[in-house]
Amino acid sequence: MNDKVQRRSELLVENRNLLHKDFFLENGLITVIAGAAFAQNDRTADPDRVKDCRKLLRDRQGVFSQVRGNNELIISAKMALSPNPELYIENLINIYEKSANKKSSRKFMNFANFIQVEFLIL
Repeated sequence: MNDKVQRRSELLVENRNLLHKDFFLENGLITVIAGAAFAQNDRTADPDRVKDCRKLLRDRQGVFSQVRGNNELIISAKMALSPNPELYIENLINIYEKSANKKSSRKFMNFANFIQVEFLIL
């Protein structure tokens, strides 16, 4: 097996385990996706930074926000990876609000906005 793939696979498992310890109530697949975000960037998950970003997300968005929902841990992980989490969530919210009036399924809008922010930030 390619060394890079082997290293990232081990990092994915390690990240999933680290995140699962602090976010054990989250869906198991969500913690895998959040861990994969860190592994993709060759970084070890930082649960404390993810918690800080989650708090920032919760402060900016209400409990019934479409931006939070099931995506909360994934967005928090991506914010934690960002050099500027505040700018990341601002961009995500701005893009979401601009596209909220268009006719499309709200569930898919979150992912579309998420992808747009990725291209904007990175």
